[in-house]
Amino acid sequence: MNIAFTLAYMNKLKDAFKYINKALELKPKEPKYYLYKGLFLTNYACLEDSNLEKTLNEAIQSFDISIHLDHYLLGSYYAKQNALIQLRKFKQAAEWSLISFHRFPSNLDFYKSSLQSILIHYENVAPSNQSNYSWFLKMKKLIK
Repeated sequence: MNIAFTLAYMNKLKDAFKYINKALELKPKEPKYYLYKGLFLTNYACLEDSNLEKTLNEAIQSFDISIHLDHYLLGSYYAKQNALIQLRKFKQAAEWSLISFHRFPSNLDFYKSSLQSILIHYENVAPSNQSNYSWFLKMKKLIK
């Protein structure tokens, strides 16, 4: 796995995937490896991939597997939420933020900052006359 991180750091993400997949072959029930794969896919989607939606959905699948294997790996929840934001699925991202809050109730500040991040992104891309704007206003009140 260290080689995968080194290659990713060098921005050789395609090569890094080979090592991630090899690590998953060796330890298919290691939740952190699915988290890492999802993070690499997210970075790859943003930097190099022409099919952003497909790659981000694949990343979300990796985060889902990670969460299934370890319900207490907070990074997987946060990473999935961020991938959903990139797909402009803001309500789903907020739902995952709420799920993570229920799983980790001591992280109230993390939950609020997650919702703020979602709302900032939503505000930047969604016009105020959109039908979901009432949802946006409710969420904004919630984090005050």
